[in-house]
Amino acid sequence: MALRARRRRGCYRTYADSLNPPILHRKELLLPAEHPRLEEYRALTEAAESIGLFEETTRIGYRRQWLERVRAAGYRIEGHALLPLGNLEADGADRDHAQGDDRDGDCGNGDQAVVDHAGGHAGDGDRERQAGENQTGEDQAGEDQAVAGHAGAALYAGWDPYFAPEQPIASADLVNLGFVINVINVIEDFDERLEALQRAWSLAERLLVVSVMLANQNDLRGARFRDGVITQRQTFQKYYTQQEIKAFLTDALDEEPIPVAPGVLYVFRDKDAEQRFLVDRYRRRRSRLRDPSAPVSASMRSPRAPRINQRRDRLVEQYAAYQEPLERLWEQWLGLGRRPRNTDLDVPELLALSEGFGSLGKALRVLETYQREMLGEEAVSALLERAESERLADLEVYLALQQFECRRPYKHLEAGLQRDINAFFGDYAAACSAGFASLLQIADVEAIAAACCEAAEHGLGWLELERPGAAMSAAESGAARTHLNAAQPTARFAADADADADAKRAPRGSLTLDSRLVEQLPALLRVYINAAAVLYGDLHNADLIKIHIGSGKLTLMRFDDFDGRALPRMLERVKIKLREQDVDLFGYGEVFEPPYLYRKSRFINEEHPGYPEQVAFDEALEQLEARGLIDLSGYGPAATELDAILARQRWEIDGLQLRRVRTPAALDDSIGPEQNRQVVTMLPGPSGRLLPRMVSKEAFLG
Repeated sequence: MALRARRRRGCYRTYADSLNPPILHRKELLLPAEHPRLEEYRALTEAAESIGLFEETTRIGYRRQWLERVRAAGYRIEGHALLPLGNLEADGADRDHAQGDDRDGDCGNGDQAVVDHAGGHAGDGDRERQAGENQTGEDQAGEDQAVAGHAGAALYAGWDPYFAPEQPIASADLVNLGFVINVINVIEDFDERLEALQRAWSLAERLLVVSVMLANQNDLRGARFRDGVITQRQTFQKYYTQQEIKAFLTDALDEEPIPVAPGVLYVFRDKDAEQRFLVDRYRRRRSRLRDPSAPVSASMRSPRAPRINQRRDRLVEQYAAYQEPLERLWEQWLGLGRRPRNTDLDVPELLALSEGFGSLGKALRVLETYQREMLGEEAVSALLERAESERLADLEVYLALQQFECRRPYKHLEAGLQRDINAFFGDYAAACSAGFASLLQIADVEAIAAACCEAAEHGLGWLELERPGAAMSAAESGAARTHLNAAQPTARFAADADADADAKRAPRGSLTLDSRLVEQLPALLRVYINAAAVLYGDLHNADLIKIHIGSGKLTLMRFDDFDGRALPRMLERVKIKLREQDVDLFGYGEVFEPPYLYRKSRFINEEHPGYPEQVAFDEALEQLEARGLIDLSGYGPAATELDAILARQRWEIDGLQLRRVRTPAALDDSIGPEQNRQVVTMLPGPSGRLLPRMVSKEAFLG
């Protein structure tokens, strides 16, 4: 609980699930003099001071950065002692850290993502690969760099009417109606446009990827022509909204496209691949530094009766003989949230376990016994229960969004999904009912507000919450969740807020967070956000996501170098209106000045690699505000205004740091009143000697 004196509010935050919690230094200062371990704690502090570990205060407040600093100094902490690292230890620690500190997901997968020159969207290749990538065909019009690039790599690249007319037009697992020339955008005649789309679909055996340019609501230029515009370059462009291109594909192909990015949609012919893609898309992901798993170590054996020790020794030996397949089986068990079945495993994996234990069932019993023996009964039971509840929530999110999209029922369920539904729901009807119940909850404004409070308590975004007649910041109120859970008035999702008395009393506000944190949110918020993704596409193309509590809207924001800049500038803002099922896109740059994002540390958390530096930067800006030099209220000053203020005050932004300008100011530079005190000249002192004195710039020039 943090207390903020100026605002007279408290802020509750739990770090129970954090991978990088804050740490307490110098704890001996908080203990009474008679504490039995006081000298032990003081010795650790003195040892850390002696090798300079406390010198860089910005990066010692959180566990990951602290351990990096200790390791860089050539030490490790064991208990309350600093011990030097040996060469092998240092190398191994670096490797472990490099493997564990990947916040963007698991990069250890041996599969390479498809790099699609025509698509132009980083990150989409992996999803295309998952959907099916045995063959890739590019169907393009005009100058096609993708065709040339793939052809140079000795791959079947695709057909182009000008640059590759000799290439055969053949079917492929994946056909990309590409992005370089925007086939769907540039064809003037609607019938010809329709023919190009249907021809590409006829060639796609598993997946068709369609990419188009979307309309920018801030910059609608050009003379109207047919259903598009003639641009300044005298070319035809048909700019779609996300909803328009989705409707066009649905009508033309009699299939249900899946938006995966702004202007990028997938149309699956392989329905098993489609189901796997959708289930995986809504899965909760947690980039754990190390999954809880019992090590093979004799040091964990506690003194017991000889017979018990013998049985335990045999268990350890049996586990060690098949450690790798058993570890993979344990990871799969936790990932599925249920005991794996034969059909869940690859054939080589199943054969290896059957050879060692006789059957998968026996392998699972040995594995569970070993984990309970090493980690403890309660720890393993809690771990399995959590895995089960998380997987159940993932499936409910998937089923709710199937209901939201009103997708046609599949003729048959994908095999893995069938096993999940049987294990968690019993039958498909019960699963659909659970999904529908989850979907109805996104109409409950009180439930959305409570889920946002829960997210903020776990460091997942910045929450501002208001009730009619009284404003409050739920991120700064430890009682907010209790208050929200006390009453449950429901605002009907499709109702007019002005006509709905419950909606008038409902809380309003927003939760804004880093898009990479979405997969850690409560299931209800993941349903809410992914319902918007049904209209927009993959939300990870945005940097920040803003959940509007009470209005049924979601705002997505994309910035210039969000991670690398202390004040990233907004490039694009997308407003998704769930009630209207519409999307507005606003671009910044030519017409509107890209604004700065202030107080970025609010929207990330301690697991972000640059979090300590960002917090220090934001606090430095707030100190300037406290001295009356800038005003950060609302959305803060315009970018050009802040730049001018900092220049006058002789401040500059260097990466994630705010520091004084190191070059001397010219005499005719315009500087602020704060800097008047810093002009130094030599004036006569009382004894007639020349002494340095701080004078104003005006006095110096006068």
